[in-house]
Amino acid sequence: MQSGLVFIINSLKKLSPGIRQLMEDREIMSLYDETTIFRTEYHGHAIELAEKAACSGMQMCVAIGGDGTFNEVVNGILKTGRTDIILVLIPNGSGNDFCRARHAVFTFERLKKSILGREFRSYDAAVIRYEGSQQERYFLNIADIGLGGYTATLFGEQRKWGLPGSLSYTISIVRSFLGFSKPEATIICDGNEIYHGKLMMTAICNSSTFAGGVVIHPGADPADGLLNLTVVGDVTLWAYLSNFFNLKAGKVLSHPGITYHTARSVRIAIRGEQNRMEADGEVFGRGNAVVEVLPAALRIIV
Repeated sequence: MQSGLVFIINSLKKLSPGIRQLMEDREIMSLYDETTIFRTEYHGHAIELAEKAACSGMQMCVAIGGDGTFNEVVNGILKTGRTDIILVLIPNGSGNDFCRARHAVFTFERLKKSILGREFRSYDAAVIRYEGSQQERYFLNIADIGLGGYTATLFGEQRKWGLPGSLSYTISIVRSFLGFSKPEATIICDGNEIYHGKLMMTAICNSSTFAGGVVIHPGADPADGLLNLTVVGDVTLWAYLSNFFNLKAGKVLSHPGITYHTARSVRIAIRGEQNRMEADGEVFGRGNAVVEVLPAALRIIV
């Protein structure tokens, strides 16, 4: 037997009968000395729960929620330096973009088989470090600075409105288009400057999809040891909006102000008020930052 099966559940979301069945499955629980169920109580709680569980001998963590919940659990695990924990991702949030890009839809039978067989795959993660700060933030899916960070900030401020997630996100996008002004930025990939000028947005991608199904970097592979960048430079809001359905369809955009890159390390120097960065929907810091890939940092069943 192994020690430490832990469930970390976003308590704001209802659980389907299939998820409840998985949580109560005796065959899965029989593999472990102890099974613990945690339900989050506040924003950031999953980081604390995952870190504590990892330090206490957790061997498998089942995260039930959306990309934000997954982000917090990943941060809790990676803060401890452990690389042997198997992380099971059950999509039960608003966007579920990391799982969406993997074409992973929860079914009890499929996931039980994967858990019993420990059929994980090694995936990359990435870490954000801000200049002049000791803080770090890990992410699994996508981080972006510029329009996306501004939108995520507004979305977070709207939590108190009590709106459904999809409606609130739409409202935050509309507010962003009305209030966003492009900052000046310089982007350096693996020591080489690739962009300098006014910036609509830069998406630093471990996977391909964010914002509820927007494929911002088609083909981005979270197991290739690389980061993928989509730089949306000094383009008009109309140019961005007119390509929105192409993004949803997963098409590579052909526009002189939009470019695609790969790197292991990315440095962003940004000037202006619209300098917030978000990672997996969670706003974290502002200003100049370095983002680095962490190859094969996580064992994941999805």
